[in-house]
Amino acid sequence: MLASLGPDNIQWFESLSYAYQISSNSSFAVGIRSVIGDPPIPNGGGDCIGRCSNVSVAYHLRLRTSEIYLAYGDPNTLTTVPQAIFKLIFYAGAQKGT
Repeated sequence: MLASLGPDNIQWFESLSYAYQISSNSSFAVGIRSVIGDPPIPNGGGDCIGRCSNVSVAYHLRLRTSEIYLAYGDPNTLTTVPQAIFKLIFYAGAQKGT
C-alpha cells in the first residue's frame, strides 16, 4: 500500500451555455463556465486555485455575400483578459462553400 504524500488535488469543470437561433441566418449564444478545486501536481500551467469563472456572449449573422461575428468574453480565465471580437468575412468571386 502506498502512503499519500499530501491531500489529493481534485479539479473539475462546470459549464452552462444557451444558444438561440434568431432566424435561419442569425444566432445568439451565452456561456458561463467555472473551474473549481486545486490543480493537479505537476500543474500544466494553470493557476486557478479555488474557483475561477468566466462569461462569454456571441452573435453571428450570415448575409448574402458576407458573415458578421460579434463576441465578448473571457475565453480562458487562466491566461487571458476579457476581450471583444468583431469579425467580418466577405466572399468575393464565388458563393460560400465553393
